[in-house]
Amino acid sequence: MAKRTETTKEKKLRRNKKILSRYNELKEVMTCREAQTLLQDEFDLAESTIKNILFIKSYSNSPIATNVATTVATK
Repeated sequence: MAKRTETTKEKKLRRNKKILSRYNELKEVMTCREAQTLLQDEFDLAESTIKNILFIKSYSNSPIATNVATTVATK
């Protein structure tokens, strides 16, 4: 059987989850703006892309909607 490859949507969702996780780590030791700048360099993405991933639930493949649903369900 052929090996299933990861789709672009799955890759972006995985990347965006990493970005959100890393952002939460960085926020503990620096300001939000400093963390965003560091993420831009670390993941080689534009400022607008980083902001969309972190703050806009409706952004394509945003992990925020998943996090909010999980947080609400566990409370």
